[in-house]
Amino acid sequence: MTDNFAIKNNKLTQYRGQEKIVVIPEGITEIGKNAFFRNRKIKKVILPHGVITIGNNAFAGCENLTELNLPDTVQNIGDCAFQNCQQLTTLQIPNSVINIGSLAFNKCASPRDENGFIIAKNIVYGYYGT
Repeated sequence: MTDNFAIKNNKLTQYRGQEKIVVIPEGITEIGKNAFFRNRKIKKVILPHGVITIGNNAFAGCENLTELNLPDTVQNIGDCAFQNCQQLTTLQIPNSVINIGSLAFNKCASPRDENGFIIAKNIVYGYYGT
């Protein structure tokens, strides 16, 4: 239902829905700053091929988000993009990603490896071990 999305110039600026599973419409190239900020309803988000940027705080505080696909078109993940997504357990960082912002996965269950490191393209982007 596209009524749940505020979209401007192929950028999703806000999600207003209440669904647990959210399918982002085709043609979106950017998930804007704070688009899903503190949405506690969503559990799974499906991004279309063509998304290039996940903005700052885009999914921050989505405490019940458990699964999100990052298509192989994503290049940029903004600062604090997934901060406090404590239930996020399924997330693969594609090789297309060239920039991961500060604290992008702070207090997030994934995409740490078994030693607590966040690694993409053989570069360590963070350490969240115990």
